[in-house]
Amino acid sequence: EERWELCQVILRDLGITIDRNDPDLVRLMEALDGHPLMMRVMLPLLEKRTGASLVAALQTNLAELGLKGEETHEKLLATLRFVEQSLPAELKPLLTPLALHERFIDADSLERMARQVEDSWTRERIDRFLSALSIAGLVRDRGQAIYELHPALTGFLRSERPGQPPEALRDAWARAFVEVMGSVADALAPR
Repeated sequence: EERWELCQVILRDLGITIDRNDPDLVRLMEALDGHPLMMRVMLPLLEKRTGASLVAALQTNLAELGLKGEETHEKLLATLRFVEQSLPAELKPLLTPLALHERFIDADSLERMARQVEDSWTRERIDRFLSALSIAGLVRDRGQAIYELHPALTGFLRSERPGQPPEALRDAWARAFVEVMGSVADALAPR
């Protein structure tokens, strides 16, 4: 019953209504094991997809990741792939620098990093990226352009998975991260 209550809260906030008697939705709820983050990521997708298609996609993600560990953890990683897959292609590169952060990210610093890697990055794109992750429950706006990261997101982004960017691009993001964080450290050192 608590799973269904959480389901209704998540979907009510998005304006989505469901039929609890829909067998495909029941299968999806069983597949999510009542895990709050998996529910937060998957249930909003019901706006455009069916429960059956989400269960099938979850199974596909599990197979593609080829994980061999604890079942709930595997399902969580497969669920987080939905977030990665549903991001617009133009925003996916921001997952690389996000993986370098722990617990929090400053959108202003992310913007500086992004512009070092490619001049075309705009704050509007970065805000859309963080908004998409916020809707999925993976980041939480703490004010003043600071976002708290869900620990599962960091672990997922640091894992080996299909579709990661080339090493040269990862190195460019790492250099930008080091430079921006170095300037932050230089500014704080005298204090």
